[in-house]
Amino acid sequence: MAEKTRSKHQQEVQNQLETQQNEILELKTNVSTVKNDVQEIKDMLRTLFAQPHNPPPPPINPEMPLEVENPDPRKFNLRGVKLDFPHFLGVNPAAWLFKVNHYFEFHQTPLAQRLLMASYHMEGDALVWFQNAVEGGFCRDWDTFCRSSLLRFGPTAYDDPMEALTRLKQTSSVVGYMAEFERLSNRLRGLSDLHKLSCFLSGLKDEIRIPIRMLNPVNLNGAYGLAKMQEEYHTNTKKFHKPMVEKIATPREGNPYSKDNYSKWKQPGEVEDEEGKQASEKEEENQQIQILSSSKDELEISLAAIAGTPTMRTMRLVGRIKGEQVVILLDSGSSHNFIDTSLASKLQLPVDYLVNLKVRVANGQGLNSEGLCRTVQLKVQGNVLQLPLHLLELAGCDIVLGVQWLETLGPIMWDFSKLLMSFMWKGKTIEFKGLKLSPSVVEDSEKTLKATIAKGKGMFLQIMCEKGEETDCEKMEEQFSELLEGFCEVFNESQGLPPPRNHDHHIILKEGTQPITNRPYRYPHYQKIEIENIVAELLKSGVIRPSSSPFSSPVLLVCKVDGSWRLCVDYRALNRETVKAKFPIPVIDELLDELFGAVIFSKLDL
Repeated sequence: MAEKTRSKHQQEVQNQLETQQNEILELKTNVSTVKNDVQEIKDMLRTLFAQPHNPPPPPINPEMPLEVENPDPRKFNLRGVKLDFPHFLGVNPAAWLFKVNHYFEFHQTPLAQRLLMASYHMEGDALVWFQNAVEGGFCRDWDTFCRSSLLRFGPTAYDDPMEALTRLKQTSSVVGYMAEFERLSNRLRGLSDLHKLSCFLSGLKDEIRIPIRMLNPVNLNGAYGLAKMQEEYHTNTKKFHKPMVEKIATPREGNPYSKDNYSKWKQPGEVEDEEGKQASEKEEENQQIQILSSSKDELEISLAAIAGTPTMRTMRLVGRIKGEQVVILLDSGSSHNFIDTSLASKLQLPVDYLVNLKVRVANGQGLNSEGLCRTVQLKVQGNVLQLPLHLLELAGCDIVLGVQWLETLGPIMWDFSKLLMSFMWKGKTIEFKGLKLSPSVVEDSEKTLKATIAKGKGMFLQIMCEKGEETDCEKMEEQFSELLEGFCEVFNESQGLPPPRNHDHHIILKEGTQPITNRPYRYPHYQKIEIENIVAELLKSGVIRPSSSPFSSPVLLVCKVDGSWRLCVDYRALNRETVKAKFPIPVIDELLDELFGAVIFSKLDL
């Protein structure tokens, strides 16, 4: 029974193998057929590409004239058109040469006659220059004349039209700006249309440029048309716009920092309008920008807090925000609390930039607060304070705590002579100890300098006279005096070149090196005068002498710490062609190993 089952199983396996072999043979046949078809297609494509495939020309209609792509203008009959030769007075030679070359091309004027014909139409300074050029033999042919005229009457070599184009700004109308823009862009070749469009838009006024940017013009002509339309619209709307008259701030009655006058500053959700009504917090969220911009109340800050100058009404403390040490100024002359903008950015404090209020300085100047840090955790001498801080650029301190915080403390005991401040807070007495500053303070802060010079906030200058210790040569020790006198030639300032030595140094150049000649650098006028003075001193002292060597290297001035100048020669080009004098340098580790345990050293050990 088992043998029949085994033979049946073998028979099934053999049938399956035969079936699979037949399928494999069929697949091979199909693949071979596909290969033959692909080869036939390739042969057909080669045959098609090898044959000429130009379509036959269309039949010529005798009634319709043939169109010529580039017709010759000389073949047309220009009746009544008189082409005058352009005159040259020495102004804008590039435009004159452009018109002259077109004139010569139209009339097919030979090169030998162009210079003679152009000389008949030169007047003024151009004619005087041409007479001198002919006498000197500078204008022998037309090409030389073109280059010479551009060099004489054209822009200088230092005139960069690309720089002028990028810096061009609209100062008058759009038409005048476009005329100046086209005059500069015409001198540039190969400038893309997108680049011209970008330069044109960047120079427009803000009230014209921003609306045009929103329309996204695709070319220069479209941008020019939109700019004229926007300029006309802006001019018409200004006629019906009534300028707002700035009201002079009148002094408030009573204490400006009382609870009645100060409540609206303290509560950010309540803003008083002209009729004396209070807007709700929901309306403020919807119209926050309009309310803040039209608010009549201004924050106040003292001049001492802005400049960082200590006064009798201020006291300085040291605190920490997020582990960073900060200098705190307690100032009763400031209405609100302020934090330096750079410190808030450095500590990455959350800022509400929609709160943009006006800050009035004690001298009447107005500043802008760039935002508000609503809750800042400030640690001062072991006490943690939660304070709102307005962003403002400060100098000399990091944080200013004004009346906004001081009025919340209640009665305050302040001893400025000892720099002590005590008050009751959360049922316990808090005492702050201020920093002691020297009575003579010199403001050398970088922020103060930027504020005084760049923004015109004033400058605080304190002149201090320090008595130097007078040294009398007679009181010096005799040994020291004898030592100075014995080596006086060492301490004297050297004059001229050093004395001749046993060996003269030579600069060996690489074989085949040509003389190194570099052009001098461009210097400002004041540096040019200083270089001439230094060179005159070196010639007088004998350090340098007049030379006719073909080698030359540029010089430059380097400012010293004391404000004087050092003359340096740029020998980099010469050093590249110099044969390097290379000598092996001993390794310090090997020297230390050889000297290990030695007590007496000599030159032989090194």
